[in-house]
Amino acid sequence: MITILKRPSKYSPVYNPSYWQFKTDKSNILSFKLRVIDHSNAGIISTQLLYPTPKFISGSYFDISKIMLNYLTWEINNDPVKLIVPLSKSVKAYTVEITEQLLVEGNIVDGDSWNNASDPCFVWRSELGRIEFNSYSQVKYLINPTGLSSFLTNAPNFKLTTDISAEHLYFLQDNSVPDLKVRIRTYSGNGILIKTEIESIPSLDQFKMFRLNISPKALNEYFNLKFDNVKYYTVDLVDGLFNPKTTERVYLYEKSNCSLEYVNVLWENRLGGFDSYSFVAPSDQIDVARTILKKNIYQLDSNDVYTDIRDQVYNPSEVIINSSQELSTKLHSLQLTDAEGLWLAELYSSKQVFVELGDGALVPVMLMNNSYQIPRTKYRKNEPNTISIDIKMGEGIIPAKAQGYSDRKGNIDFIDSQMNSIGSGLPGWGINPHTQPSEYDDSDYGPDYA
Repeated sequence: MITILKRPSKYSPVYNPSYWQFKTDKSNILSFKLRVIDHSNAGIISTQLLYPTPKFISGSYFDISKIMLNYLTWEINNDPVKLIVPLSKSVKAYTVEITEQLLVEGNIVDGDSWNNASDPCFVWRSELGRIEFNSYSQVKYLINPTGLSSFLTNAPNFKLTTDISAEHLYFLQDNSVPDLKVRIRTYSGNGILIKTEIESIPSLDQFKMFRLNISPKALNEYFNLKFDNVKYYTVDLVDGLFNPKTTERVYLYEKSNCSLEYVNVLWENRLGGFDSYSFVAPSDQIDVARTILKKNIYQLDSNDVYTDIRDQVYNPSEVIINSSQELSTKLHSLQLTDAEGLWLAELYSSKQVFVELGDGALVPVMLMNNSYQIPRTKYRKNEPNTISIDIKMGEGIIPAKAQGYSDRKGNIDFIDSQMNSIGSGLPGWGINPHTQPSEYDDSDYGPDYA
């Protein structure tokens, strides 16, 4: 008989080690035949032979993450008219089948078998830190009936947004909370509720992961939600009785209406969702690669005479037969809080980064920076707490003018003249809407968000 000694959580992050360990009571065990099966279509993902070790002669083990890693991919959808998008490529259900391989009178025969076909496990595209994973509990990220779960983001709460920001939220669910809904509430500066919008999540029994597009421009497109008098808005998930099922995300809102150029950068975070930040002051550089052919400058003219000039035009010595262009851009952040500086470290380790163009299309880019010194306000007494990044577009992708990134420009209030003078000459410095964003005034954001 096969006994399972250790198994992963039902929902496990695929980039973290997730071990299955088992043993048998048979003394003539030779090996174990393992089959990993795609639960959605019964297809075979992997077949392996696992052998007992000298220190564990009655059993064996394997790490499912190494098997499942290549079967998941990132997913993003930036369509503003689709508030809710179900995702299928970032989560996969699997089952395992373990069969004893026994040595009987010189022959290898199958013994007992074990499987979890009636109770499949899931992996999703994420990676937790070693310390966090050591105390990992899936209810922190999986919507459940008994407590509050988190969206798949590590972005600080009270994040600043404008009408040109890009904001996505991802979440995991297992259909244990029926009639799950997304709730968006907008508030005035004194904390008075302006409007509540609620939308049911479809296909809860078919999909495990969903994307919400909750940027102000997407909410305006989908609900015709006006932000004229909005100071902040909140997003959470609720059940059929409107009991909250997630921690509430709070977004501060400022209208943009003037001259600052924004570039929305989106990246896959380590929890499997996509985060975003609006960088400013793009500075572009185009690098051109040419294939050049050397030529003899003496050519036949119309009289069949070799000459290096024809019709008062000298013959070229080199001819460009092919050329390609590559765009790289330097971007600058606004003044960062310590929490924002720590969070942006995920951008540097992200496996997929995008830039949003003016029409809402997303272009994959490569982040060229290989190191990141996390900015800390208290260690920058006389310096702006900002960062700069360098990105490279894919070959042949060159947006037309600065408006290739954004079809609108934003207005950001200037901070005090002393800080402006300190940061003079630095793009993006001195135009920060929240000099002390970690400090909130009760009168501005109401009693619940002080």
